[in-house]
Amino acid sequence: MKLKSKDIAAMLGVSPATVSLVLNNKPGISEDTRNKVLSILEKNGYDISGLKVSPQDSGKSIQFIVYKKHGKVVSDTPFFSQLIESLNRATRQENFNLVITYINEQTDNIQDVLNSVVQTDPNGLLILATEMTAKDVDLFRALKLPMLLLDSQFDSQDVDTVCINNSDGVLKAVEHLISLGHTDIGYLHSSIWISNFEKRMLRFQRCMTEHNLPYKEEQVFMLEPTVEGAYGDMQKLISTRKKIPKAFFADNDIIAFSAIRALKDAGYSLPKDISVVGFDDTPYCNLLDPKLTTIRVFKQEMALAAVERLISRINNPSSCTQKILISTEFVKRESTLPVV
Repeated sequence: MKLKSKDIAAMLGVSPATVSLVLNNKPGISEDTRNKVLSILEKNGYDISGLKVSPQDSGKSIQFIVYKKHGKVVSDTPFFSQLIESLNRATRQENFNLVITYINEQTDNIQDVLNSVVQTDPNGLLILATEMTAKDVDLFRALKLPMLLLDSQFDSQDVDTVCINNSDGVLKAVEHLISLGHTDIGYLHSSIWISNFEKRMLRFQRCMTEHNLPYKEEQVFMLEPTVEGAYGDMQKLISTRKKIPKAFFADNDIIAFSAIRALKDAGYSLPKDISVVGFDDTPYCNLLDPKLTTIRVFKQEMALAAVERLISRINNPSSCTQKILISTEFVKRESTLPVV
């Protein structure tokens, strides 16, 4: 049986979108990555004769760096796959090639990777900063290249950014639950820190205070932001908590649907017993039972804004820093009900 794109991606630790670029002989990845994919294809009986010649490009490139501090959040999920595909389309429309490089803080010599990046002479850096801290940004600023941070924002760093409007999304989620009569609202919060989740936590706390509702630590359920991790953590919490809130806001959809699975396995009926709102609006939301009410994040618009701003920075290096927030949209489905 021939390998699928996702199998090759898993073997190399890259995204299926990267493998797809090789299979379709498209620019946008480094020669090293392209050759690794071709080698696996050839060893597994594929005819790669038509893929050996690298595609022609404009000579202009944006280095897209996927930075993984732990890989608990940045992984091969629909959210990040859609984001990368949107970035590829946006850069092609601007006649730039998107070259993708992965940095894993746990296994890579970061300075060696950055030296390789500089040697490719990119016009600019677009960094997926989801798992990064403010201090991590200094490594890239030292390269003295036009750069933009995507999906994370740090007040202490004077760098162009494009990020989700977390405050806007949390407000919509919590006010929806309040509009249904819920006052006993819990929080399914990631046990792994990222800037976005921290901002969501702060806005959740403020939102509860603004509506004269109590914020209690025992109402916060700390869950690992992975499918099995969140499910296992939720099972343990259900078994030890005497009282489960009647409604939950979750940091993201993965946490939300993993918690729903654990609640249903414990005998709860959703949304009759407990209402849940997620965040991201991944394709899985429509496949769940019940279908997940969530906050839609506009991945394509984020990608387009990031590419346009970085190219503007490349063309005008002395322009003022811009920190762009992309607003969200509330999506009502089946996982919430009014309080009876």
